[in-house]
Amino acid sequence: MSIDKEEPINHYLIISEDPGKWYNVFNSRLVFNKLSNEHAVKLLLKQKIQYFTERRTLLTIFFDDITLEEMELHPKIYTLLKYHAYEYGIIIININEDSNLDDIFTTEIKNEIEKLNKRLMN
Repeated sequence: MSIDKEEPINHYLIISEDPGKWYNVFNSRLVFNKLSNEHAVKLLLKQKIQYFTERRTLLTIFFDDITLEEMELHPKIYTLLKYHAYEYGIIIININEDSNLDDIFTTEIKNEIEKLNKRLMN
């Protein structure tokens, strides 16, 4: 089975110390103030399952003024996310006050986030 038959479906989450500032960009269901071990395992398993299906997903997790290291994850989960995330179809992007948001949130990403937000509204 070829896993590269279709372009992956893009999904986005943001983890922020101040989640409220992102509600104008992301649906509130996509904004979190922490990433727990339980949620990280669920995301990793979901992505692993998707990897072997025809309907692949690519998950981008934005960390705003907070880092993966600050999440107090189990060492094995942290290692998977830090060093092997891409193998699971996960991309981690750090955002801080020095980040140029126009470079991070390209028009394509903004459009995909808007589509995802509309699906979550229904």
